[in-house]
Amino acid sequence: MTHDNKNRALAYDTQARYFLESAALVSQHIASKGKNPSANYKNFETVIIGTNHSFAAEILLKGIIFFHNGSHPKKHEIEELLNHQSCEQLKARIIEAFQPEVHTSYTKKQLEHHLRKYILKLDENNRFDKKEIEKIESITEHFVFGTFEYFLKLHSNHFIKMRYACECFPPPLDMNFTSFLNNQLRNELEVNLLEL
Repeated sequence: MTHDNKNRALAYDTQARYFLESAALVSQHIASKGKNPSANYKNFETVIIGTNHSFAAEILLKGIIFFHNGSHPKKHEIEELLNHQSCEQLKARIIEAFQPEVHTSYTKKQLEHHLRKYILKLDENNRFDKKEIEKIESITEHFVFGTFEYFLKLHSNHFIKMRYACECFPPPLDMNFTSFLNNQLRNELEVNLLEL
């Protein structure tokens, strides 16, 4: 790893910290607010925190890959980035550390309810919405709720959608899962940087 590569990986870590810190500040702001009938704070929180968590995860993964390779893919989906050959051992450690009863907040019934609500807001006649519905149905049909792969696939898809969430109803995100994932990724990048 060259000095320039280390500096660039460090820049990824710094950018991700900004996103995670702003997500934490929004959570604190929401917690301090009373009930306000004119604002849907839950929706606001999901959009802002979800967007920040999604960008942080992508940036951290790109920083980790860059650290090992000196470059990273241009992809945005965290599942594809985490499946990169540089992340094989990291992914195995994350799967081993994942405890659904601790690192997720939704029950299967709750998540299915929110997924149905989200799907009802989509337009089946719109080709992008139709593709989104098909993706969600495929994930819920082919992967077991509570497994890391289930949450990774669902959130990888929903993280991409968070980029456009201000335009419509946001997809459901499990903030315990997104926090767990970002903590694992942040720790990995920081450990790599400390080894130099």
